[in-house]
Amino acid sequence: MEAVLAAHRNTTKAFEAYNVATGDYITVEEIARLAVECVGLAPGSVVFEFTGGARGWKGDVPVVRLNTDRIRDLGWRCLLSTAEALRRSMQAMLTDARRLYGDAA
Repeated sequence: MEAVLAAHRNTTKAFEAYNVATGDYITVEEIARLAVECVGLAPGSVVFEFTGGARGWKGDVPVVRLNTDRIRDLGWRCLLSTAEALRRSMQAMLTDARRLYGDAA
């Protein structure tokens, strides 16, 4: 939301597209390990099976890096790493799921 407000406040253009991103990246395996952590499972209690080889699956992009120069030039800075942003999102989704479905979620 802060990026949208920064763009609104700091430009007079009627329309402009901005990449809003953390500036770092995280691997699929790191995301999976983070999900295991967030649901409260012990590290190592889940085995990950990699079926797509070193590249991943067909059409996979191993690393996505967005150029955020345009939004940063307007004064916006991301305050979270990708891992922390994902952690917060996962925890919020778990909270919502538990509210809806109880401890089974």
